[in-house]
Amino acid sequence: MISGLLKTGRLSKLEELEDELVEELANQGFDERASCEVFSALVEQYGSGDSPFRRKVHLVH
Repeated sequence: MISGLLKTGRLSKLEELEDELVEELANQGFDERASCEVFSALVEQYGSGDSPFRRKVHLVH
């Protein structure tokens, strides 16, 4: 979702997503500032093209 929004330049939608996720996490007791920092780090990571996911071939078969 993040990479798709970045590729299409829908930054306002990305900001809305951040607001919604951070609000929900804060409602669950997570630190709001820390949640913003983690979200920003994810956006930076996905924006650089470095996917945090690794293909797990052993699970395919």
